[in-house]
Amino acid sequence: MSKRKSFELFSRAIIVICVSAFSALSSHQANSAERFLVKDGKAMAEIVISPEAKRTTKLAAEELRKYIVKITGAKLEVVSEADDKYPVKVYVGESNGTKKLKLNAKGLKNGAYKMASGDNWVAFIGADTEYVPPKGIAKSRGDRKRAAAQWYKDIGDQFGFPFMSTFKGYNTPLKIWSKDDTGSLNAVNDFLRSLGIRWFMPGDFGEVTPTLTSIALPSINKTVKPKFDLRHMGFYYNAFFQSSKQNVLWKLRLGLDSGGDIGGHGIINILQPAVVKRDHPEYFALYDGKRATISRGGKPCLSSPGLFKATLAFARLMFDKYDRKIISLMPTDAYSNLCECELCKGKGTSDRGYDGQLSDYVWGFINRVAKELYKSHPDKFVSCYAYSSYLQPPLKIDKLSPNVLVGMCQWRSHFSDPKIRAGFMKLRSNWEKKITSGKFYIWDYYLHARPNGSLYGIPAYYPHVIAEDIKSLNGKAAGDGIEVARNYRVTPPDAPDPTLAVNHLNCYITSRLYWDPDQSVDVLLDDYYKKFYGPAAKEMKTFVDFCEKNYPLMLQKVEPNDKALKLIATALKAAGTNSIYAKRVKLVSDYVQRLELIKKRLLNKKNTKLKVRLGARDIKDLKFDGKLNDNFWKQLPVSHLKDLQTGNRPAYGTTFKIAYANNKIYFGIRCEDRDTKNLNIKGVKDGDPGIWNGDVIELLIETPMHSYYQIAINPSGFVVDADRKAGINTLWSSGIKVASYVGKDFWSLEAAIPIVGAEQETLDATYGISGDKPNKTYPWFFNLCRQRVRKNGNETTAFSPTGKKHFHVIGKFGKITTRN
Repeated sequence: MSKRKSFELFSRAIIVICVSAFSALSSHQANSAERFLVKDGKAMAEIVISPEAKRTTKLAAEELRKYIVKITGAKLEVVSEADDKYPVKVYVGESNGTKKLKLNAKGLKNGAYKMASGDNWVAFIGADTEYVPPKGIAKSRGDRKRAAAQWYKDIGDQFGFPFMSTFKGYNTPLKIWSKDDTGSLNAVNDFLRSLGIRWFMPGDFGEVTPTLTSIALPSINKTVKPKFDLRHMGFYYNAFFQSSKQNVLWKLRLGLDSGGDIGGHGIINILQPAVVKRDHPEYFALYDGKRATISRGGKPCLSSPGLFKATLAFARLMFDKYDRKIISLMPTDAYSNLCECELCKGKGTSDRGYDGQLSDYVWGFINRVAKELYKSHPDKFVSCYAYSSYLQPPLKIDKLSPNVLVGMCQWRSHFSDPKIRAGFMKLRSNWEKKITSGKFYIWDYYLHARPNGSLYGIPAYYPHVIAEDIKSLNGKAAGDGIEVARNYRVTPPDAPDPTLAVNHLNCYITSRLYWDPDQSVDVLLDDYYKKFYGPAAKEMKTFVDFCEKNYPLMLQKVEPNDKALKLIATALKAAGTNSIYAKRVKLVSDYVQRLELIKKRLLNKKNTKLKVRLGARDIKDLKFDGKLNDNFWKQLPVSHLKDLQTGNRPAYGTTFKIAYANNKIYFGIRCEDRDTKNLNIKGVKDGDPGIWNGDVIELLIETPMHSYYQIAINPSGFVVDADRKAGINTLWSSGIKVASYVGKDFWSLEAAIPIVGAEQETLDATYGISGDKPNKTYPWFFNLCRQRVRKNGNETTAFSPTGKKHFHVIGKFGKITTRN
């Protein structure tokens, strides 16, 4: 072949290669143009759902459509059959299109989802099963009477109507149930987050949306499963049926799931009917000779054979007729004292302290019922939360029946104290040894922002504590439920809620960690500061970091309150004016202004020299007869009462001693009186308000958690107590036990007040003083006063004279502390 011929062939080859390359490049560019959901503000895709799409699938598609419009201006159509109008298909939920791609939601539980893509499609798929409520439920508040009447007609009157509040799980604006599966929606929200969208608080106020001109077709193939089956947040006054559309959407965007809830105080269904209270009083606990049939639905006698049989019958009815998988048998709320009937004698364990005094009693009942049900329904479960007086695990049960589900109540926000955290870690470990399945549930309380609560206004941020705790629960806890403070009413309904000013961050961080406990909380926080606070990001980070380290001290010391207020003022200045960032910082600033009131209260008490220290004692040395003459009281410091107004020595002296034993604070009080035969004793029983009108000792107590309580005791040992936080609430009970003695020239009292924990006000606001054991860092404040009433004039005295004619001057309270 000639050189010329060879050159021509070579040239043609080069041309062919170049043309091919150009064609390939052009083809690539054409394909690239198709690989967008939105290109330069123009829709390049359509959203495809099944013609039979479930309600949350439709919601997911609508959310995707809405946010693409919001960030790009492009309007993607939602269709039930794919066509050739657009080059890219976006499949939401299962449909014929996903079936052809061999994609489905099989095995995706508790909100898990798949995200996958190809050359011209992307799919967001999860289980979207619709919740079907039991037949015969009340459809609204107004329908409850009719529904209950139908239940009693069908079932009989031996059991309470268990579906009285089921309607509360339905949201009318969105037409969905709280127990609907939302897998596809979770997938869509994941994709939207990848575009930079955030939902830190409900509504537009808490939303961050970027502005984009194009959205590329993602290259993705992953299955995402949450680490916790139950991911529940119950918002006070903002239940699913009460919530506005924006509030419900925020909950859904947090990726929560209430489907695995194990129930609450379920035994009320057996105790509730009037016929049971009338015909079976033996089902109820006996206190002071009376059966407790009224308070909080009644208190059970867990030794009653009849109650045991009725409980089994109710559980089997729920399992067989209503296909319930779990039946809660948790005692009614405020269950704090052992039944006093003959069958229950000796079954309490008071030596274990308040949180263990009913553990063997309650869990013994739960386990006995569960064992019987396991014989007939081995695939069903009995549940109960470890709570209040039965928080500790039982000692007399090595292993609980395999069908017992255990939840444990805790306050994650208290875990900033290493001792408290260590105590709960030990508690969990002890429970794990008892639970056959090895898994348990957590119930927590994010309630610092509870309106009108003593902690309202405290900037209680604890994201790092949350991260540490959630990570420690990974692989151990099957679920996590939280009660979250919300306002009763916000006007307008979608306006920013002050109770979420700080607490929204705790909720947001928790919700993200439910899905991936191993991710960096600091990365989450940096993203939050930048996106939510913009120009004030650095200053808000400094503020939150400071508050996280110091908020537990803000009820005790002035200095951290001063510092927090200065830091938020700096952030407010950095945020500028009128922007959304400025409004967000101002919401926090307005919320924490209550720190000024707390400062004033603290300054009134800061320099008090009136202190009493708890002396540790052995309960075995106490006869508890009111006489104060046994070894328990010996060698304890004596404190004296002075004239209430002048501080002078009174005509009738009063002394007291204070001690600690068996998780109780003991007061020993001696009142001198030359004429004890004519004591002015008013009130003939506990709770009689007449007690206040006669000779009386009054204890006024303020704890770091609550301000304040009043307990009045007359010489006969009768008590009337009240919560004075907002008015005079005499429905509250301190749980105090009193023994009195009247001598020749004096009368005396021994009084024991149980220490029930800092969370008690939230767990049961009707019982117990909310506070941990007083110590040097977290003292209690108090005054001990005496009123002596005679025709020729009254005498009033106090440990800390008020300078007034009355006892109730909290700025004059002294301290109860310890040496540590």
